[in-house]
Amino acid sequence: MKFFQLIPLLLMSLFLLGHSPKGGSASKIRCLEKHKRDCCKWKGVQCHNRTNHVILLDLHNPIDDDIDDISYAPLKGMISASLLELQHLKYLDLSYNDFGHAPIPDFIGSLSELRYLNLAIANFSGPIPDHLGNLSSKSLDWVSHLHSLEYLDFSFTNLSKATNWLQAISKLTSIKELHMYVSALPNIPPSSLPSINASVPLATLDLRWNLFEVSTLALIRWFSNFSSTGLTSIDLDYNSMPSGIPAYFGNMSSLTDLDLCWNNLTGEYFRLIRNLSGPTEKTLQFLTLCGNSISGSMPNLSSFSSLESLNLWANQLNGSIQEGYLKLAHLIYLDLSSNNLRGPLPDLSFSLSLEELFLQNNSFNGTLDDSIGCLHKRETLWIGSNLFAGIITESILSNLSRLQKLDFSLNPFLTLKFSPEWVPPFQLKYLSLRHWKLEPNFPFDFSPAVLRVPKGLDLSRNKISGSITFLCHARHWESLDLSNNVLSDQIPDCFTHFERLKYLNLANNNFFGKIPHSFGSLGALPLLHLCNNSFSGELPTSMRNCTNLKMIDLGENRLTGYIPTWIGDKFSQLKVLVLRFNEFNGSIPPSWCGQNIQILDLSCNKISGVIPDCVHKYVAMIAAGVENGSFIIDQDASPYWVYDPIDQDAFQNQFKSLENAYFMWKGNRSLNFLNFSRNHLSGSIPTSLGELTYPGILNLSYNLCGKIPTITQLLTFNESSYMGNPGLCGLPLNKSCPEDESHQDLNNNATSSEKNEDDGFINEGFYISLGLGFIVGF
Repeated sequence: MKFFQLIPLLLMSLFLLGHSPKGGSASKIRCLEKHKRDCCKWKGVQCHNRTNHVILLDLHNPIDDDIDDISYAPLKGMISASLLELQHLKYLDLSYNDFGHAPIPDFIGSLSELRYLNLAIANFSGPIPDHLGNLSSKSLDWVSHLHSLEYLDFSFTNLSKATNWLQAISKLTSIKELHMYVSALPNIPPSSLPSINASVPLATLDLRWNLFEVSTLALIRWFSNFSSTGLTSIDLDYNSMPSGIPAYFGNMSSLTDLDLCWNNLTGEYFRLIRNLSGPTEKTLQFLTLCGNSISGSMPNLSSFSSLESLNLWANQLNGSIQEGYLKLAHLIYLDLSSNNLRGPLPDLSFSLSLEELFLQNNSFNGTLDDSIGCLHKRETLWIGSNLFAGIITESILSNLSRLQKLDFSLNPFLTLKFSPEWVPPFQLKYLSLRHWKLEPNFPFDFSPAVLRVPKGLDLSRNKISGSITFLCHARHWESLDLSNNVLSDQIPDCFTHFERLKYLNLANNNFFGKIPHSFGSLGALPLLHLCNNSFSGELPTSMRNCTNLKMIDLGENRLTGYIPTWIGDKFSQLKVLVLRFNEFNGSIPPSWCGQNIQILDLSCNKISGVIPDCVHKYVAMIAAGVENGSFIIDQDASPYWVYDPIDQDAFQNQFKSLENAYFMWKGNRSLNFLNFSRNHLSGSIPTSLGELTYPGILNLSYNLCGKIPTITQLLTFNESSYMGNPGLCGLPLNKSCPEDESHQDLNNNATSSEKNEDDGFINEGFYISLGLGFIVGF
């Protein structure tokens, strides 16, 4: 869909969302009926052949369509009741938009001709309107009356109180697809399973992320008997089947797709697979068992003659790859990453159908021979984090004309050697050569190949030197990581072509000069890392356009000027802000209060003035603002989630300047960090800091004066915790405040008692652990 084709849809959305350029009346759709001959030609609108009534309206945000920027601009607002004037509407799709937690309008249930309704991933909230069939979140009785219903999707709907959900489903005599992904479905005891109507044509069953426990096996057996035609697809991600794959799965003669990821499966692989022998091994096309604890060597799967996709990522498999896997005639996708596999690779020329191969995070060794080039259909090749050795030359890759994603990273014994004149035959979408023995002048002698990478490039942790002016010839990248090299010079001001960029990491290099003004074009960017360089000057005001930023690390540079107020005004999604070890001055802007910041580090600057009393309004730092176990950054913001399952150690290493105090997330805790130390702040500690009750770290050393507030959290540390603040007074210090002279004896006694305790601090700094927080030095 092209942008000019979207203009009519945008006009349509103005009517639906109750907006009008001139204010207008509440009856917005009337003009559509008046000019229906025109709107019937619009993209996303379909009219009846005879009457010209609008019968289809598709306003979903086309995040998967091949368009430029529309995925970053969902529809927002409230749905207008004018929609009711489309009385003949049969199809309505508003999915993948952002309705700001608004409730689903009651009047949608009054569209009596509606046969298809899609409100998925649209940020609606609240109870589901009764008008959609006397529907409520406590009961699904209304479903049993929809006898013609063939497709039902309750994904991301909280049905935790709908204890009758299975009874209601059992009465859907026409159901073919059932999707209840992340629906918090309550467990059904085996003794409470309803009777079965064996004439139901159910084929697709999706119960992912419901955390079923004891009832899982009985529930699946019930559904397999419930279907008269036989289940063809079963998806049980994130449930629990610790006793293994049941033997009756092998008798499902129609089963083509089985997904049992993260189900606590244990035991040896060949024993689990043995329960799929029978009719199933002839029909199964997609088998996904990732994220379990499956052990042992890999048995021969030659009897699974229809297998197209096998995913065993993140298990405990050992041994080597048998050639039988590569001789499966229809195998297209093979993921054996993050196991304990070892040994050399077998001859890959046997697997002519293979398109995507994932072998990273194992201990494979040996050389990579030209048999890789025999896989002409190969689109993805991930062999990072292994022990391969030898030299990669153009002859190994010359025949891979369809290659799109290539990862050779973290193979310390591999060397890259290409002719400067070589032009690769493939059009890569992502290239990772992280932690290789790359030559200092790379990628300049390889620039034709690098510049053709349109999605992501990772050359981090090498010894690449020089400038990065080659970026001015690149276009439309989504991920760029050049961190931990010895790159230097000024960053070229040519980022206007990187409007799709979602990850930028130039940290730990020798860049200098000003941050480019063209950074303001990075409107889609959530993660920006420029720490540990020599950038100077003020932050460009154009950066206020980067409103999607969630994490900013500009620490350890030479940046100057006032702290921008627009950080608080524009960056509503900001979770992490690190400006430490720079030369910022001025005061802390009050506009930052009320932000969702979880980590704020302004230490070692020249910031003056008082700490704003509204500091307690940092939403993410109070208990009501963060759920236990949440992580500071959305998972989809990391390039490791965009292109590959996340490598937690590698992810933590991306933010080295934040130090270990910032990342305790492996312990499943939500850590908050507030560091104002070593500035020129004055005044006293705001009493409002006592409201920061959620676990975290507070550092105010070498700044303040005045009386320490009598707050429980601030009174639990001895004198050494307050070092570098000679103007502070009051408990627990052995220094009374003028207004407390009459209580000097009490202060001395409290101080003496505190001195006998081990303070736990091993170096300078004032770290106040809030709640169950952590004490971490610098």
